[in-house]
Amino acid sequence: MCALKNEHTNEKKIKYILDKHIYGFIHYLKFIEDHNGKNSDEYHKFENKEMHARYESNDLKNLKKYNKTFYLHVKYVEVFDRYLYYNYPDIQIDQINEDIINKYKDYCINELKNTNKTLNKKLSTLSKFFNYLTVSKKLFKYNIMFNVRYVKNETEKKPTILTTNQIRLLFDVMRNYIYGQRCIVISKLILETGMLTRDILNLKISQLSRNDKTITIDSKRNNIKIYKLSNSLYEALNDYLLLRNTFDVNGSPYLFLSSKGNQYSIRSYQIFFAEAVRRCDFEITYTPRHLRSTFLYNVSKLVSEERLKEIASQNKVKQYYEELLDNPLRNIK
Repeated sequence: MCALKNEHTNEKKIKYILDKHIYGFIHYLKFIEDHNGKNSDEYHKFENKEMHARYESNDLKNLKKYNKTFYLHVKYVEVFDRYLYYNYPDIQIDQINEDIINKYKDYCINELKNTNKTLNKKLSTLSKFFNYLTVSKKLFKYNIMFNVRYVKNETEKKPTILTTNQIRLLFDVMRNYIYGQRCIVISKLILETGMLTRDILNLKISQLSRNDKTITIDSKRNNIKIYKLSNSLYEALNDYLLLRNTFDVNGSPYLFLSSKGNQYSIRSYQIFFAEAVRRCDFEITYTPRHLRSTFLYNVSKLVSEERLKEIASQNKVKQYYEELLDNPLRNIK
């Protein structure tokens, strides 16, 4: 088994057992997604050769850019495929059974040292994959994964977050700096919207509506996202804009600028944040990512798990994030 652990990701030229079904599996997943979870039993009625050919002509790197979830499904099937190759080299697809899957579970835990959470993700992928082989390819009479038990997830550790008092202290320290208002606004945007730091620093001044007190983002997938700013954040932003006018010697389109008028960098924000945290003398060395953890932890009390995933990934969200208006981190001064 240890030999497999070292080799299964490096073999590129070997024809594995499940290889020829992987791209069809992607096609199947895409069908389910495009048809809003339509009954997979109807998949065999649907054929889209053009789309199938498009997937076959693209490597996994392109697939990763297109859809990270699909990419992980493929990688998990590939890991299982290599396990089969090295442990059951003569096996036929229709000979795969529940006993083999359970031995693969043991391999993932004992050899790959997967957590229970990761193992359950792999089992979920295999369930979808064998459903595809059952429904579309008719290789099994039933989905064998129905008889394979998931494992109990480990107790989740509470994420490292900042308290409201710590946030207030941090902002007080930042105000002592001549350009601290800029980083206060960036930090408040993370706490109130959950946006990634890089997305905040890529904001253009044209995306800010001072009349509506909103920031609008038009994503690559043509999903328009509108963030309603709290009164506290809007006031802080107005103060920063006065400071920005002294920076903007080049007519830059970016909202956040350095003192020389260039786009403010993530590294500059991280350095400033680290210095402010050091002066607060916290027991924990917080970083900007802990601001986002604080946002997600607080919003998780207001929305469902699925909705939180949408907000966190900023994928398939609709117009205003109405739930964020109840975020307890709004209006911290």
